Amino acid sequence: MNTHVDWPASATALEEGRALLRKAASGHVIVACDHDVDGLASAVLVARTMERLAARVDIVPVGRGEHVHVAAYRDRLAALGGDAYVVTDMGSRAEPIGLGAPTLLIDHHDATAFPPDAVIVSAARRLPVAPTSYLAFELLEPLVAIDDLDWLALLGSVADLGAGASFGKLPAWTARYRKKHVSEAIALLNAARRAPDHDVATALDVLRASRSLADIASGSAPGVARLMELRAEVAAEVQRVARTAPRIHGDVAVIRIRSKAQIHPLLAMRWRSRLRDKIVVVANEDFLPGRVNFVVRSTRAIDLIAWLESLAFGDVGPDFARGHPAATGGSVTKEDFERLLRAIEAAPRRAPTLTSRAELPRERRRSRRRRGSTSSVDSAAGSSSAPRGSPRPR
Repeated sequence: MNTHVDWPASATALEEGRALLRKAASGHVIVACDHDVDGLASAVLVARTMERLAARVDIVPVGRGEHVHVAAYRDRLAALGGDAYVVTDMGSRAEPIGLGAPTLLIDHHDATAFPPDAVIVSAARRLPVAPTSYLAFELLEPLVAIDDLDWLALLGSVADLGAGASFGKLPAWTARYRKKHVSEAIALLNAARRAPDHDVATALDVLRASRSLADIASGSAPGVARLMELRAEVAAEVQRVARTAPRIHGDVAVIRIRSKAQIHPLLAMRWRSRLRDKIVVVANEDFLPGRVNFVVRSTRAIDLIAWLESLAFGDVGPDFARGHPAATGGSVTKEDFERLLRAIEAAPRRAPTLTSRAELPRERRRSRRRRGSTSSVDSAAGSSSAPRGSPRPR
């Protein structure tokens, strides 16, 4: 059931987004996207739609540790000289994106701050929060016939919310496609960004070459064999660190690992199921040089962003407490992560059941608004990101 009159995004914003895309239809469109399945699926959905409108389209996924506000990534985008840019599934910040051409941002991550130089189509806080690929389908559908592309919207939606999500068009899409094909495609595509090599280019190539979920699940699309190899690498790395014991601090379980693979979200979901009364923090101290990337999960009805921000240890920059209330995390310096651990140890043994950031002290809410929300590095959740009000699937 939709609880917002304008759903899945503001009707005004959707029309502004369509107007930008119509103007860009005869030019060169650059799609910048996150590297998880929702990001890639939404990007391919935008690309195929714009190609049907006669646009020339390039897709540029983020590199590891990047988002659209990172200078190196932004410079790569600008160097392509796009007539228009579409940014999908990367969260939002208050700072300008600065690409020098009309820019459309399509996103679902929780945020109250947005770049002033972009048209914003956001599903944030419009329950149930639609994933970016679903939102993109709603945005694009009036422009040209795209019924044959609904599998891309389904793919990204299930990757973010799980197979149990049921709202809007999802029940009809789910009935149209085999569940096994959906789950197999998600597992293969996700392996690309999780593996140490971060071979997202192969995942994107597979998606662009495929005309159905069956093409991926059956292995007939070029590049699927490589994705299978990457999935085996990820599974082996998970097995290597799976027995790392947690340290318990009251209501919080902390697991520290060292891996070049993006497996910390997978481990967090495993430990979340085992330690059902705990807030689980899994930190990867070898994922990015000089950084600690961590994720936070729990089965408890608690706003995990609010919980992180309730820990009194100061501002650690914009890559902290990102993502969604049920799936958050961050990327911080090693020194700041040690400060976070000390704050966890000093916190009350029973974590407060915060259900909204409105329960935070006012000065911390102001800090959150300044930072906005960005889906970078781990996609906050490593593609394990259910918005507020959505089921936690994985």
